[in-house]
Amino acid sequence: MMTKDDRIIDAMILLARAVKSHRIVVAGPHSAAILVGLQLRGYARIATTKTLRAPCALNDVALVAWPAGSMKDLQVTLGHAAGVLSGSGVLVVWMGMRDSVMNQRLRQALGRLGFRIESGTGCEKGIAVAARRLGSIPAEMAA
Repeated sequence: MMTKDDRIIDAMILLARAVKSHRIVVAGPHSAAILVGLQLRGYARIATTKTLRAPCALNDVALVAWPAGSMKDLQVTLGHAAGVLSGSGVLVVWMGMRDSVMNQRLRQALGRLGFRIESGTGCEKGIAVAARRLGSIPAEMAA
């Protein structure tokens, strides 16, 4: 039987198009559960923003699970995740609420960090979106 966390992790993996060779960093209040879920799925090159040994921009995927809470705290977490992500990496954010104001604030926060949402889905009473840095999006996708 799949749990709520399993469905969120699976949705985030699909949005990120993550493969087991990717370097993945996880952040947010649910980072420990996401880390364990990835390990159980065979992903080995994973860390949290707190356990990352060398905080440099080498990670292929950043996963942020944000069940609820302050938008200011989310923006700080997104900044940390973006800071350890490679230029061509993907940032996937799950927010545990479906609120049009919060969705717009998320879009704006990602935009301020230089990211553009490329895909998204409804997931477990929330939303999940995948975003890439504006310079890494192929021209035909950015239009």
